[in-house]
Amino acid sequence: MGFEIVVLENEQPQMPLQPSDSMEPPSRKRKRVIYDVSENNSENEEESLNVVDAFASKTEPTKRHEFDITFEEVIEQSSAFLNRAKQRNMRPSKEAKKREILDYLTWLLNESNSELLERMLELKTPGFVFFVLDKTIKTEKDGGILTNTGIRRRLPGGVFISILKSHLSQFERLVILDGKTQIQAKNLCSKRTDKKNRKRAAKQKLNRDASSIVQTECKADEVTAEIVEAVMKVDEDLNEVQIDDSNGNPLLSLEAQVDTM
Repeated sequence: MGFEIVVLENEQPQMPLQPSDSMEPPSRKRKRVIYDVSENNSENEEESLNVVDAFASKTEPTKRHEFDITFEEVIEQSSAFLNRAKQRNMRPSKEAKKREILDYLTWLLNESNSELLERMLELKTPGFVFFVLDKTIKTEKDGGILTNTGIRRRLPGGVFISILKSHLSQFERLVILDGKTQIQAKNLCSKRTDKKNRKRAAKQKLNRDASSIVQTECKADEVTAEIVEAVMKVDEDLNEVQIDDSNGNPLLSLEAQVDTM
């Protein structure tokens, strides 16, 4: 079943080389356009929509801002996480394949960043992964962890990554969390180590210079004290010296003369 629409189009005839009085206006040609609204067409339209939905489901979800996640949503996801964790029969063994463990973690944590989990499984053993997972479950039961800003609790995936980060070395953090290659991570680690060594050497040199300055000041103080003591001793010796007058009679010392005045 369908309906028909007739569209009139202008037909441009070939113009003669010379103008003529008997030239007729361009004729109009009928064009038939049929719009089919049958059941087959609706089925094709549904198939196209399904393809679009499938493509949209494969696209990565946009990262939500911290303020967009409500307190109720955090509590709901935490409760759902703990309920899924109780299903011990769903948990793969330590000898399972990495893909199976990855699918289990993605399902359990409801974590969209599967690439981070995949990089973790490339570097760390399944035993270590389940150790971090058990600590995550215990932390969620105890009330969870706050975000860096302290506005709300972390989601279960955020708690897992936070605990994971505390048990990784600098090299492993660069590879797993930052997505660096192992060569890039090694170069960055060596640069940071060299920078720390230069800072440590500069600090040690500064401490040595400061200690030498203090020692010099102490020696200067000791020399000054010795000079002052020598001057005082000379003054005492001069006060004890007796001077005779012209008749040979001893005169009082300067200090005695001052006292008699």
